Amino acid sequence: MKIAFFGYDLYHPCLAQIRALGHRLSAIFSGPLSVHTQHVHQFAAYNAIPVIDEKPAPSMLNDLVNDGVELFLCAEYPWKIPIPDGLRYGINLHPTMLPEGRGPTPIPWLFLQYPQHAGLSIHKLSNRFDAGDILLQQSIRLKADDNYDCYCQKLVQLASDMLPAVLNNLASLYCSAQPQAGGSEWPTIGRQQRTIAWQQPIAQILKTVRAFGSLGSFASIAGTPITLFSADGVIAAHELPAGTIVERSAERIVVAANDGFIVISHAITTS
Repeated sequence: MKIAFFGYDLYHPCLAQIRALGHRLSAIFSGPLSVHTQHVHQFAAYNAIPVIDEKPAPSMLNDLVNDGVELFLCAEYPWKIPIPDGLRYGINLHPTMLPEGRGPTPIPWLFLQYPQHAGLSIHKLSNRFDAGDILLQQSIRLKADDNYDCYCQKLVQLASDMLPAVLNNLASLYCSAQPQAGGSEWPTIGRQQRTIAWQQPIAQILKTVRAFGSLGSFASIAGTPITLFSADGVIAAHELPAGTIVERSAERIVVAANDGFIVISHAITTS
């Protein structure tokens, strides 16, 4: 089967898996070469597959279908994909247990508010984001020490487990896909949700750090803005004002919080 892939680096291991299952990748739609797309571009260059790094035009997608592409496979792709009339199959990988958690930035919300809806859903592409009939889904249990990056790795592993079952039984699963009913749409994450205040309880601060991981959380130390990627916390009684720098070294920064101390192991100064 000829397949067009739409996505960035998160699910790039699926590209080799698609070929190993005997399918042909006719085109890859991604973003311009960057740290977020380098693996996709590398795979495409090695296998002589064209990469389209701009918003897909309907005429281009129609040409793919006319050339025999049967499946559009979308995985963490930001643009709405115009679905050609003649396309046989179109599926998307969504990182929640649909119908809960529709929206463009659902992963941090799982850590901030909705851990019970963690999972991977494979559903039909439709004219509305994340609203297509569900072919297959599997829940994920979030552990106390999981963070954004751990969850992404679990998604990739789960996608690698589920994709063969979907591609090997696509016609049957497509016909028996279950319509979504009810559910929820989560708003786009804004700067407010990513910002830490040292007056917050340690549990809340660490929840925010885990929710964004390598995406970064925002904070300020002694008036200097930082983006924080990794931290731990120690609950302890003290009389220091929240935000006081207790220790600063090349290895870590320790900041007083409301009910203890935050030990920052990875952060950068931002403007």
